[in-house]
Amino acid sequence: MDAVYKIDHTTGNVIWVLGGESSSFTYTNDVGHSGQHDARKLSNGNISLFDNTNNHPPPHRSRGVEYSLDTVLWTATRTWEYIYTPSFFSVAMGNHHVTPNSYHLINYSLNYRPRPSFALVDDAETLLAECLWQDPVMNYRSPFYNLDFNFQRQTIVCSNDGIQLELTAPSGFISYKWNTGETTQSIFVNTAGTYQVWMNYGDGMMGSFPITITNPAIECLSSINEEYHSEKLFITHYYDLLGREVLQPFGGNLYLVVYNDHSKMMMYFPK
Repeated sequence: MDAVYKIDHTTGNVIWVLGGESSSFTYTNDVGHSGQHDARKLSNGNISLFDNTNNHPPPHRSRGVEYSLDTVLWTATRTWEYIYTPSFFSVAMGNHHVTPNSYHLINYSLNYRPRPSFALVDDAETLLAECLWQDPVMNYRSPFYNLDFNFQRQTIVCSNDGIQLELTAPSGFISYKWNTGETTQSIFVNTAGTYQVWMNYGDGMMGSFPITITNPAIECLSSINEEYHSEKLFITHYYDLLGREVLQPFGGNLYLVVYNDHSKMMMYFPK
């Protein structure tokens, strides 16, 4: 139908139609959309969507687009669009996520290299970042989240009653996952090694500072790496998005990087 429908959820009646053969609106400065995905009403009242352009006259140039709707004059005015350079056609799926601070994450879904999987742009249509999977990947939608990385990593508490050594994670978390596989807040240690625990944080998990035990029979407080908090971080391993280790990363790619403190993050290397 190439259309967006607004429907009264109590009666099922159609309130208006945007696009298609039965559009309630006339486009003032645009040819309209087709094969579109992810229509959303924004805080300013506009409608955003990802326009695949399947049924547009050639050339098919998929885009993120935003319309202002006038339900008195019944006109639709394009207020914003982004077309990647060079332009290309995304055959299916995709989305256009507009954030409260006016970033636009445009997911192109079904397309292949050298075209991007998704792009992040601002209101001025400036390309801020893009992702190109090393192998073609079809991803239906890509949401944008602002993640707070200013959290305080937790410290494991060590205690020894003269019989056995116990490591305890901070309280107040719902779940615990130790690198030993145990899922309790506290564990007993009888072998030397480095121990770390992950606790729930937001939608994911947060790792504690590691603690190294060299002699479980006699040691506790001296086993905590007091210098760890000020230790200089450096990257020890790079992995591509299929989990394969990369010995020499190169620009224009997204990698999972592992630091010497065992923490991990995604990192994009500009071209």
